[in-house]
Amino acid sequence: MSKKNLFVNIAYLLSSNIFTQGLRVGRGFIVAKFLGPELMGIWAALFVYLLYGENLHLGVYNSLSRDIPIFRGQENNAMIKRYFNNAFTFTVFSSILAFFVLFIISHFTSSSNQIMDKGMKFMPFLIFTQQWIVFFKFSFLARNKMKEISKYQATYSILSFLSAFLIITFGFMGQMFGLLLVDIVYLLLLVLFSGQKYKICRDNAWITMMKSGFPIYLVGLVFVVLMSLNRIIIVKMLGTTALGHFSLAFLVFSFLYFIPESIRIVLYVRMGESYGSAGQDREKLRKFLSVGTKLLSIIMPFVVFAMSVMLMFFVPIVLPKYVVGIKPTILYMCSVLFLSFSVIYSNYLNIISKQTFFLFAQFIAIIIHIGGALLLINNGYGLNGISIACILAYFIYYLLMHIVSMLLLREKWRSIFKTFFLSLLPMFFMLALYILLQANIQEPLFLISFRNVTLIMLVSFLYGLFAFFSCYFNSEIRILFDMDKYINRFKAKGRI
Repeated sequence: MSKKNLFVNIAYLLSSNIFTQGLRVGRGFIVAKFLGPELMGIWAALFVYLLYGENLHLGVYNSLSRDIPIFRGQENNAMIKRYFNNAFTFTVFSSILAFFVLFIISHFTSSSNQIMDKGMKFMPFLIFTQQWIVFFKFSFLARNKMKEISKYQATYSILSFLSAFLIITFGFMGQMFGLLLVDIVYLLLLVLFSGQKYKICRDNAWITMMKSGFPIYLVGLVFVVLMSLNRIIIVKMLGTTALGHFSLAFLVFSFLYFIPESIRIVLYVRMGESYGSAGQDREKLRKFLSVGTKLLSIIMPFVVFAMSVMLMFFVPIVLPKYVVGIKPTILYMCSVLFLSFSVIYSNYLNIISKQTFFLFAQFIAIIIHIGGALLLINNGYGLNGISIACILAYFIYYLLMHIVSMLLLREKWRSIFKTFFLSLLPMFFMLALYILLQANIQEPLFLISFRNVTLIMLVSFLYGLFAFFSCYFNSEIRILFDMDKYINRFKAKGRI
């Protein structure tokens, strides 16, 4: 893949995700507005099933996204075709099995909440359609069809946004029925217009695929556990209404995390191809670690700042019942920074098959998360304690991922901690500007006034200058974006 195609793919996926996440946030506000904190908490609890439902493939799909790019780099078309057909065959049988197991569970078990029980009746159908949607997603990713992924994501987001209006008429059941209807329509579109043909096969390559993809799958599953801990702990210790208030954090997380996730997805395929074509030489992946992490460490602090400004202004106006969730959400956004910085390292460890180190970092983060959350909640910190525990857990997670990845590249300890500290500089600079803003802004906190708007624009401008010079003085980024060419153009025109 050429440099131009790499940026085209990133641009397509980012633009699609911006559109998708914008509609998702809009849908989230509609759902939160009409359901209220209590029903929103029940939905957030049911959503745990969908989180785990995406991980019923036992690594077969992970093998597609990891091994197909390597086969493509080796020009092994026979194995590419074989792997796709085996993944299709696995999906046929696993989706049917999952449906019947969940159907039995949802109809022969009950809880103390009738609404929760009614919502559970939809889960077998949602998990079935979800399995097929995930299969197509991994198939497109393995084929490096980023434009197609972007188009279908946008289509799904439009359908999902429109389905939210069913809540106005039918309430909570409208939410469940709308999601199922969207999944069915979307799946039909994928089958009819994806242009991909598969057939059921009888060979056992899916076993090889499972062995190859299971370590990556296990890492993904443990990450889902890490992400679902908040929901489980809050429901058990603070109740569904508190979970409803904290759903504001989940909504913001989905919007924030799409940036690193989009970059990670595009670079994952490119890293796999480079690794395969270079005879699996780890050194070929060094530049991706350096550039990817540096870009994310510059981009994400400003995005978090912008989101915190919008959150504190819009939530009291649009969702006044969720005001109690503003502070925990802003704290939680800070923890997302460390998750964002670590995504490129996750690519690296998956590609070189060093998932053991990856799992170690995740388990340490889980232990810190659970222990910190329980300690802080028992000491009266409530939802703020959940977010503070996340900050501690994700910071250690990022630190461990950075150290392990650099050691595998045979970096010296001094260099390891130097690059780690440098990756945090943009965040510290943004934090200093934010504190300065808080000290000088008029009350109420984000009242629209000339003074407040000017201060926010000044902070944005200062951080923009900092980001530009951070990129310019990084030789790899400067070369990658061909920044010297644009600087010379401005010089020639006498602008600088």
